[in-house]
Amino acid sequence: MADDEATEIPSNLLTPLRVAFTTPPEQFDPARMATTEAYHFAYAIYDALVWIDQSLTVQPLLALSWEANRSLSTWTFTLRQGVTFHNGAEMTSADVVYTFNRLIDPQFGSSLLAVLRVVEAVEALDDYTVRFHLVAPNAEFPLLLGAPQAGIVPDQITTAQLAASPVGAGPFKFVESVPGERIRMLRNADYWDAEGFVVRELEFVYFTSFSAQATALKTGGVHILPDINLQDLAAFIDDPQIEVLDVTSGRYQTIVMQATEAPFNDVRVRQALKLCADRIELQRQVLQNRGVAGSDHPVAPISPFSAELPLPVQNVEQARRLLADAGYPSGLNLSLITSASRPGMLELANAFRDHARPAGVEIEVIEVPPDVYWTDYSGKVPFHVGNWNFRASIDETFTIAYHSRSPHNESNWRNKDFDALIEEARSEGDIEQRKALYTKAQQFLLEDGAVVIPYFRSVLMAVRSSVQGLDPHPSGFIDFSRVTLTADS
Repeated sequence: MADDEATEIPSNLLTPLRVAFTTPPEQFDPARMATTEAYHFAYAIYDALVWIDQSLTVQPLLALSWEANRSLSTWTFTLRQGVTFHNGAEMTSADVVYTFNRLIDPQFGSSLLAVLRVVEAVEALDDYTVRFHLVAPNAEFPLLLGAPQAGIVPDQITTAQLAASPVGAGPFKFVESVPGERIRMLRNADYWDAEGFVVRELEFVYFTSFSAQATALKTGGVHILPDINLQDLAAFIDDPQIEVLDVTSGRYQTIVMQATEAPFNDVRVRQALKLCADRIELQRQVLQNRGVAGSDHPVAPISPFSAELPLPVQNVEQARRLLADAGYPSGLNLSLITSASRPGMLELANAFRDHARPAGVEIEVIEVPPDVYWTDYSGKVPFHVGNWNFRASIDETFTIAYHSRSPHNESNWRNKDFDALIEEARSEGDIEQRKALYTKAQQFLLEDGAVVIPYFRSVLMAVRSSVQGLDPHPSGFIDFSRVTLTADS
């Protein structure tokens, strides 16, 4: 069916709907995506087997249903029939097997490999039934399959083909990319839930500065800012044409101390720097009292596995003593790398510099451009600021950022006892026992880990009043279903 033969779109709806981001996706192939901008693109172009809804519940997407065996070591998924890819091919179990064989192949280099190491094999039982065989039981395996990297791609499509012209089974079709400027997509008239999507044309537009994004929103050049700079918050709130949406989330930012590099390879130095942070004050300074203060572990209060651990208290004198014990009686001089790639990252670095100075720690904050930060600096320099999206899966939350075998372990902190704890927890079917194990993991990171996690950020989106029906997700990613765009009032 051609797009102009699709379900009739009301004539008062405008097009295109424009969404602003800082940098373009680094990758069109979902399996290799690793940045927020790429994830937004993935959710528009590709469908996964499942979708995690706003209540953090697993919902059917390309899979209609699923069930596990008694030991939680195999999971069987029944696929939706009648689904077609953007190239017209019908989706079957062969496409699912091909997709996941790419994801679990160590030579392929998927950014989801650390999480999907639990998968031993994927098998097609028939055209519409797929079975996953796991190396060990996993109580929340379906949650892992809602990741943006897990978007299903056609059987045998090559990486080169996906890079040139991405093909998925999602609600929008890729049309063109103008490098560094915009990506244009059209509504998929053959989508299995085409009735649920009325936006005919979608554009992702890229601005290298938050001020340029804010100007574009205020003048109507774009309609949605998915992650607003708090410096612009007051101006947005005062603008009658703009609505600010605030949703509790588990997104967090980190001060990363790579544990393989001096002086951070000494736990006393890491503990000293943690004691420099006044978390309540950082929440006030960086987040303007929004969000929630953090305790150096990644499990936010929004998660059912969040432990009730005491909030660390700033203690400058104890920090000085720890530094002296570690061989730094005169303090430390450090360079902290950051970027204005995400709201709050630059502000966090500057605020932490001021918090650390009374303990004898002099920090030079070095800002680098957003377009090179995630490729050239994040996870590659000893002392830097990180930014993590919220993940509904507690196993993914821990595994992707803190397990020894994960390539995304930005702090290079590796501990076999911690790894064993996470692996035991994911195999535990009893939820109370799992919660007890994850509480130990949170305590582990608080005491020994190599990141300062001072707060959890809310999802703060700014949208023009012409955008209706947007229901923000705790992950921060946009669900375009039921969204409409009309003339400004």
